[in-house]
Amino acid sequence: MKIVILASGSGTTFEAIARAEITNHLHTQILALIVDRDCQAIERAKNLDIPCLQINYKSAPEAFNARLLAQLTELNPDCVLLCGFLRKVPIEVIEMFKGRIFNSHPALLPRHGGLYGRKIHEAVIREGDTETGVTFHHVTENYDEGPIVTQKRVTVEKTDTAASIEEKVKHIEKEFLIEQLNKLSQKTTK
Repeated sequence: MKIVILASGSGTTFEAIARAEITNHLHTQILALIVDRDCQAIERAKNLDIPCLQINYKSAPEAFNARLLAQLTELNPDCVLLCGFLRKVPIEVIEMFKGRIFNSHPALLPRHGGLYGRKIHEAVIREGDTETGVTFHHVTENYDEGPIVTQKRVTVEKTDTAASIEEKVKHIEKEFLIEQLNKLSQKTTK
């Protein structure tokens, strides 16, 4: 299964997926990483010798949607995966990859949808959630509202902080995503 990953941040999840592919724990081919800003993920892609395309939103917001669509059309992946991609995906991209564009959200959707980063885990603490986790879901025109494929849960302890919850979720997210991508790959190759 050929995939393109979209990211906006540190790229640790992207790197975990790429390393799983390199070690044959993941049966995919990452065609490229696409980023929407200067970020650490770019350096990770270079270190792993994976093509990285930067479509800087701030320098040309009016051209961003068309450029992203053009790049994805040219790459023609079987699957598009958002890994910490903070930009709203253009409707044209969603329509072109309907049923093949996914996001990993570090919470149990629909709870804490629309939030990102540490804000999610702060909300988990503030609202007294007893569990949290990761949601693998389809991407639609609204943030974090696409149909849920599956979730993985972790317990929130009374002693947890937003930082400790973030670490718990990051720990399970990478393995969980690799598992989900392998399942998708099996469906694609049948």
